[in-house]
Amino acid sequence: MCVSFQPARVQLSKNAFTLVELLVVIAIIGVLVALLLPAVQAAREAARRSQCSNNLKQIGLAMHNFHDTNSALPQGASAIQSNVKGGTWAALILPFIEQQQHYNVFNLEVPMSDPSNADARRLVVPVYLCSTDPGAEEPVNDKHHANVVLQEVSRISYFGSMGPTHIDSCADCPVRQPRADNYCCRLSWSFGSLPNTRLEVVPGQFPGMICRWPRQVNFKEVTDGLTNTFLVGETVSEHCGFNGAFVNNFSVTSTAITLNLLEADEGRNTGPALARACGFKSYHPGGAQFVMGDASVHFIQEAIDYQIYNELGSRNGGEQVSIP
Repeated sequence: MCVSFQPARVQLSKNAFTLVELLVVIAIIGVLVALLLPAVQAAREAARRSQCSNNLKQIGLAMHNFHDTNSALPQGASAIQSNVKGGTWAALILPFIEQQQHYNVFNLEVPMSDPSNADARRLVVPVYLCSTDPGAEEPVNDKHHANVVLQEVSRISYFGSMGPTHIDSCADCPVRQPRADNYCCRLSWSFGSLPNTRLEVVPGQFPGMICRWPRQVNFKEVTDGLTNTFLVGETVSEHCGFNGAFVNNFSVTSTAITLNLLEADEGRNTGPALARACGFKSYHPGGAQFVMGDASVHFIQEAIDYQIYNELGSRNGGEQVSIP
């Protein structure tokens, strides 16, 4: 008896994908990812910007609470002289941002640079750091030349506004004559603290809300209106080697430096490098955020007219200006 064998038939599963179908699915997924990625990035940036806005709001309210308690805003810094006692505005408002314990570590009867303040200078204040500021968590130390007497200081992503005042030298300004209408070289003030002896001006005069001299501004002096005057704004801390929260002579800057000039001083910290690197800026697309004298927070477009920008920095210039 002969038995014939038939080859087994392979039954293909009806649920399997062909290679073409698989490639189509991969292509569709790729397109969807490409479409969704900008939306995800935009959502993340919106969250970062919102957090940064909240930081500035807290700083603005703390400034108001300080003013209510002391009848004036805090001094910006204690000047470049290392023997001047007192703190920076960032140190002085600590009790009003729920950082009383940190404030208590400071000895404000001596300069920020005093060895007794070493531990307090190193402490990081989360409210002072913007998540879009990539180097904010790295401390300033002697490699940044922040100050010859400082070893290490926590950074800050926000600068007090000195308004239109030049940065160390009028030589860096397009117009080098110190006059009231020259926003880069206004009254020949260096960071709102150092006088040009030729003009015989008094230390402590400056056009903005805060300077690096131990001088406090009262809200009554803001005759341009609190709503229309910058108080504190964003910066990219790693761009400026002086930028520490508790450095004797900093955590302030000028509106004379163009908004969002994204340049770094690369450790030179003098002359044109300083005058271009240490301004208001951010990595938020298109501009930076400011808290005004009335504690409201606004995003200022980097395309803002330079004159309007400086007029918003002036507290008593008499300009008829509002936030664009």
